[in-house]
Amino acid sequence: MPINDLSKNIYETIFKASGLGMAQIGLDGELIEVNDKVCEIFQYTKDEILSKSFKDITHPHDFQKDQEFLNLMINKKIDHYTVEKRYYRKDGVVIWVNLTVTLVLDKDENPEFFVYVIDDISKKVFLRDELLEYKKNVEDKENLLATVIDEIPDVLVLKDKNGNFILGNKVVANLYGTTSKEMVGKQDCDFGVPKEMSDFMRENVISIMKKGETEIVYEDSRDAKTGNIRHFKSIKKPFKNTYGEDQILVIAHDVTDLKEAELALINSQKLLNDTLELVGEGIWNWDISSNTVTHNHKWCEMVGVTDDLMQHPLDFFASKLAPEDKEVVFQRIQKALQNDENYYSQHKMVSSDGRVFWVEDRGKIIERDDSGKPIRMIGTIRDITA
Repeated sequence: MPINDLSKNIYETIFKASGLGMAQIGLDGELIEVNDKVCEIFQYTKDEILSKSFKDITHPHDFQKDQEFLNLMINKKIDHYTVEKRYYRKDGVVIWVNLTVTLVLDKDENPEFFVYVIDDISKKVFLRDELLEYKKNVEDKENLLATVIDEIPDVLVLKDKNGNFILGNKVVANLYGTTSKEMVGKQDCDFGVPKEMSDFMRENVISIMKKGETEIVYEDSRDAKTGNIRHFKSIKKPFKNTYGEDQILVIAHDVTDLKEAELALINSQKLLNDTLELVGEGIWNWDISSNTVTHNHKWCEMVGVTDDLMQHPLDFFASKLAPEDKEVVFQRIQKALQNDENYYSQHKMVSSDGRVFWVEDRGKIIERDDSGKPIRMIGTIRDITA
């Protein structure tokens, strides 16, 4: 860009009055002239800064790139460039500037010198870096939280005031045969959960949000892969987000195996009871810590009491022993407890109508406390009266 006399006057006026730093740099990199703003930016006097080259104050990591641009201009490949780069201030502090460089040509259009326009953007860059660092920290925390949520072995979901999913972890996504992302904005029924179950879950969370109190709820859902119904114990915690809107956190523990085991135990116990009823044997379950005994219907029938006395204190059982046998029966029980052996006794009992009958009584310790002390014994009893 050649400069005529008029342009030169305008240039000199702008050079001196500009609110941006301006400098004339020789083709050899030496400073020819600078305005007051340059001195302010770099905190040098004019004489101090004119005694240096721009290489002296340029950050070493940015110098090579600068040279490449300057060479392109000298070779007339480009006529200007703009770049963000670092310089050293007089006190050694690194500053950032937005630098625009233009090549000035002489009257024969040969390169004469460079004009540097320097805008100090240090504050802007530092704020930008702080923002980027803040965003990175937030992203790191969000990623960590997402990892923790996904690694929780229980179902974890967040729902909005309408019962729609805001968030779901990997466990529930796998249960519903989808992804956490696909769950957002949808309901349980969108993933194959029967309408009756889905409606219950939706109405339940809306009700809990209205009450504003945490509840434990037992509920069912459906495994999308197997089609099987799963049973859950859910903790539901309502809260309000930063906008005051109702939301609810649900953590659901799968208790299907426990429930099935409990059902199997109940069925097994019923089968055992039915079998023992058929063969005429009574059952007893002695909670040693509370000294409470629980019997079945057959035992009650033997001693002539109603079923509402199936559970009673040990003293009631003792009252049904023949007086002459009571001491020896309890000696045998204590021997079994002390020697960690099975209990066995043949003795007489007395029914409510005064009838005396002989029984064969067997028992076994099935539960102990942390110190090894027996806390539960179970057994059977049958009438062996000839």
